[in-house]
Amino acid sequence: MIDIERLSEAELIALHNRIVDRLRELQQQRVQQGMTQVSPWRCGELHDERR
Repeated sequence: MIDIERLSEAELIALHNRIVDRLRELQQQRVQQGMTQVSPWRCGELHDERR
């Protein structure tokens, strides 16, 4: 566990930036996983000959 009370301003900023970067990575992974799961169904729907 990190004791944030002992961190300098620069260390807090660096930690904040790393947390934000990691959250973006995780969100991007979720988006990509969602696209992979939905993609085959949506492609079939887009090519429906009844339209």
